[in-house]
Amino acid sequence: MSDFDYSVLDGDSTLRKIRGEDLGLDGSNNQIIGHKFFSDAIGAIADAAATDETGSSTAIALLKGALRELIAIASGSGGSGPSYSEGSELSFSVTDEETLVVTIDCRGKSRVGLIVQNLGGTALNSFQSKIRMNSSFGFHFPEATSTADYSTNTADQTGNATALVRKTNGDPTNLPADPGPSGSYVWIRYNVGSIESLEITATVASGSTTLNAWWLAE
Repeated sequence: MSDFDYSVLDGDSTLRKIRGEDLGLDGSNNQIIGHKFFSDAIGAIADAAATDETGSSTAIALLKGALRELIAIASGSGGSGPSYSEGSELSFSVTDEETLVVTIDCRGKSRVGLIVQNLGGTALNSFQSKIRMNSSFGFHFPEATSTADYSTNTADQTGNATALVRKTNGDPTNLPADPGPSGSYVWIRYNVGSIESLEITATVASGSTTLNAWWLAE
């Protein structure tokens, strides 16, 4: 491959050389600088790079694939039933009708960490962790719904590494009311291998309460 010259575009007129295919000029007659790829599909890039392109092309292709996977990590906060959302803390209302807290994308993930905080004046009387194996299916199956389901004795303390609920620091099904600044909270660690998504719902016996949620899937 031939060398070609270009002027640095920050006001420095020093000529420099790079190795690679001349990609020509842009609309402002500036030299285009970079690698040429045949496709934005990682498989096509990697295959072409392995046979026709440079080693750096292969590395860039693999890094792009890793970046796509990292972007898919769902971390953020919930409210009013967000799906795969990311953002700042949101407060929302849980009533005596089943309320969707959050739906977490678990594809390619093995663990989910979740914190739920009750900042309102009413205790929860149900907290359900539901699972779905495929996004084409119409609903999630209730998997952890009772106090016993959230007991550590059902998970890692008995060596059961496949239980949905891995460990908790309390019972979310009756999370107490706490209108103070710190609220009443519980954290839960889930095993989510082979699960497409995890759905969390909650209710109170009557009236309503204010709930926050944060999570990380990896």
